Amino acid sequence: MTVKKYSIYLGSPHDELVACNVIHELFDGFTMFNAVGYWRGKAEDTQVFEIVTDVKNASLIKSVCSELRNRFSQDCVLLVTSDVIADFVED
Repeated sequence: MTVKKYSIYLGSPHDELVACNVIHELFDGFTMFNAVGYWRGKAEDTQVFEIVTDVKNASLIKSVCSELRNRFSQDCVLLVTSDVIADFVED
């Protein structure tokens, strides 16, 4: 099935548990991994949150990004939206 994948890039400093709770309030599942991002020429610890969902409400995901940006006093939060084909493989 074709669904949306939202990737949210959140630079430091932030509280991983609080960020996960913000996302979990609206989505049942997501993936989080650590990365190194560059912003304005400087490396910073970054966490990437990926949400794959059939919910195509862009305002909902943007509200999550705004909440994260405001809560952690970020200059911005990067949101990448992709159309992907995803299936749960179950026996």
